[in-house]
Amino acid sequence: MQYRRSIKIIFQSLLLLWCLIFISYTHANSTILYGTGILIQGGWDFSEEASVFADDADIFIAYVVDPPLGDVVATNYALITALPDSVFEDLKYAPADSTMYSFWAYAVVGLTYVVITRESHYAKFRILELNFSGCSIEYVYQPDGSRVLYDTSPVEEYTWGKIKALYR
Repeated sequence: MQYRRSIKIIFQSLLLLWCLIFISYTHANSTILYGTGILIQGGWDFSEEASVFADDADIFIAYVVDPPLGDVVATNYALITALPDSVFEDLKYAPADSTMYSFWAYAVVGLTYVVITRESHYAKFRILELNFSGCSIEYVYQPDGSRVLYDTSPVEEYTWGKIKALYR
């Protein structure tokens, strides 16, 4: 009896750990995907909304020793730009000027970045935390290929009558 209880506790603990590590909070509607994610394996794929190995990632975090650059955000077949004067929430459109983009940028906590993914879609993100165990980001991804980086769906107004009608 004690053996079964121990196995049940171990299984529940592993399931909880899996949920905490591998599932990121996301919200999806018809046009925009956004949420937070943890780059456990070093990279992030915006279209899959998942942490992936650096070879399959749109972006990945690397510590460059030679030449001594420190932490950098690099890309695989994607382009990135850092926007130090932009506030993450206020950035509504990705920059159209293609000369702003490169294959890497310095990794700075709180800085806003815009990425053109390998699928030619746009995403913006900021680094929330960066340490030796991983990196957490907040992101907005536009899967339709437009430069719009905010939710354009209308907000429905609620009136007291509409709320009462829900409970009839």
